[in-house]
Amino acid sequence: MIGVEGDVGIADRTATLNGFVAPVFETANPADSFSVKTTWDASVRARAGFLVTPTTLLYGTGGAAWQHYEVTSTCAGTGNVQTPFFGFGNCGAIASPAVIADSVTRVGWTAGGGLEAALWGNWIARGEYRYADFGTRQFSFARSGAFAAANPTILTGNVALSTHTATFGLAYKFGDPIPAGRGGPGLAAFPTKAQPAAMSWSGFYVGLGAGVRASEVDWTTRSIVVNGATQPLAGVAASQSLNDIALRGSPYLGLNWQVAPQWVVGIEGDVGLARKSTTLGGFPFSPAWGGASGSSSFDLKTTWDAGARARIGFLVTPTLLVYATGGVAWQHFDATSTTGAVPGITPPVIVNSADKVGGTVGGGLETALSSNWFARAEYRYADFGTSTLALSRTSPDPRFLTMSDTSDLRLHTHTVMFGIAYKLDWVGPVIAKY
Repeated sequence: MIGVEGDVGIADRTATLNGFVAPVFETANPADSFSVKTTWDASVRARAGFLVTPTTLLYGTGGAAWQHYEVTSTCAGTGNVQTPFFGFGNCGAIASPAVIADSVTRVGWTAGGGLEAALWGNWIARGEYRYADFGTRQFSFARSGAFAAANPTILTGNVALSTHTATFGLAYKFGDPIPAGRGGPGLAAFPTKAQPAAMSWSGFYVGLGAGVRASEVDWTTRSIVVNGATQPLAGVAASQSLNDIALRGSPYLGLNWQVAPQWVVGIEGDVGLARKSTTLGGFPFSPAWGGASGSSSFDLKTTWDAGARARIGFLVTPTLLVYATGGVAWQHFDATSTTGAVPGITPPVIVNSADKVGGTVGGGLETALSSNWFARAEYRYADFGTSTLALSRTSPDPRFLTMSDTSDLRLHTHTVMFGIAYKLDWVGPVIAKY
């Protein structure tokens, strides 16, 4: 099957650096910020697919894409803002205009693929993933202030934008309905016996999935103590985001019971293998201690994850299952604080590792390719709560002989997975008859 397709996406998402007028100009004042907001997107693509069965299409897609986004620099803070560790920033001297916004619609390319299954008549369901790259755009922000010799102050930087998009969709095809059927030319690729007139979803299965895991992390300073004295956090940007996306592979296994002609329940477990680091330069402790040298940093690395879940699904056709899933999830991360070139501070590197336990919920589409082979598209959300990080260091500088910092990491993830599984032959207590 080949075709062409267009779409328009409506979304509203903002990523913000608090206490920054631009990525290289930090004031540490929470009234100042640098943000990138993505809104609408669109694409025009070609599609090429292979009918594994007459009602199941595996396809790839690619073409041109558009993304509208806005970049905003806010310089609203006034006066000198003393950070607890590394000097001050003053936005009041270059505060006109206080807010500068620029927007652009970028043209790029997109590629991806998905799974599409006929439901009944002319209705079709799908799960799809696409990656898009919109290149790099340069932005400049010019301000003037009380110091004539510094006018205008121009901050210039590049914004490189790429997106990952996952969708579940329902479509109506005009014209003749899609004929129902079992089996098809694609079955030759699967070494299984022909699908019987009445198949059962009951049985053990093993599968392999591939997809992406998006991590959303809010990092917030709780307290700072220097030489035994607690430092005030009022007027200091004490929170930052550490969001990122990693490619993920995931073996999984489970057991289904077809408890009624159109209902399937089961249990499933999986292990996700991914590795992604998100680094904020100039942060040797936590957000309220920003402004250090570029060799100082805070790095959050997410690695393996796992889950144990229950599933319940409804067979909208004998070969297409729409299901919900939920249960327990685990996520491992390593948080590394590095002081870099700051002299005399010990220890220079502190690593905190944790295996967090949380809850996960989601759902997906699963289609029978034959009696034993099944393909799926799935989305899951997981919340791992808040982890507290405690850092302690010493310095030869009498102003900072002892330093301790406590911060919170709140972690949640979004996972999209496409998988293929093989069901072992096993006669369940109920075999559906249609």
